Amino acid sequence: ENPDAEEGDDGWSNMDAPPDDDYYPVEADFSEQAEEYINRKNRRHPVWKSEAEYRAHLGKKALGEQAFKCFTDEMDKLFKYYGNDLDGIVHIDKTCIEKCDKDISKWESKIIEQKQGEKSIIDTARMKESLKQIQIYKKWTDIFFEFADDQGIDRDFVIIPTNQFTSGFSKSDIGRLRIEFPGLKEPCDFAEVSNVLTSYSDPDESRFFYLFYYRKNPDDKIDVCALTSRLKQMAEECCA
Repeated sequence: ENPDAEEGDDGWSNMDAPPDDDYYPVEADFSEQAEEYINRKNRRHPVWKSEAEYRAHLGKKALGEQAFKCFTDEMDKLFKYYGNDLDGIVHIDKTCIEKCDKDISKWESKIIEQKQGEKSIIDTARMKESLKQIQIYKKWTDIFFEFADDQGIDRDFVIIPTNQFTSGFSKSDIGRLRIEFPGLKEPCDFAEVSNVLTSYSDPDESRFFYLFYYRKNPDDKIDVCALTSRLKQMAEECCA
């Protein structure tokens, strides 16, 4: 402890405080992330605020077993296609459409240039499959963008994939509690939308994701069902 140090109002010792230069790396490298976490006006907001709300809209019971399987598989592939961040965060913005258009153009050109022959037929089939998958990625992305346009928000989302939260307690009465979510006609049983009471044996059921967007005005509200209904329809088309 420095006996000559003077303690300021914020509790920091004036003589022990590091010089301004020591703050530069943090400010330079993490200014955008810090802005979102610290500034309530500028930070992103979640489309759904909990795992339970997500499962009420996009869980197995909400989508149906087959569509739910297709949805989780497609989202997993989409996140891997777009996810370049080491921390697992996925950005859905205009660069995603640019990436899709570039890859679609690349595969279309390769298919056209491919010469006919027994070996080339197999290669062409693989190319067409790759092209088809990227076109599907673009359709999923368009859903997020259509939602953004309808709600008057930016075409700029952040997705954070995660896994289930499991608690150590278990009470059967809690599972029968009825929970109402905005936009849904019927309430859901707590046990149907939360994994707190039980663990999912199916790996697909343990996965979900949070979706964040920029709110232009503090009082703006979004219609979650406007997005989840589109995602459900696309999932049903994919598994048809």
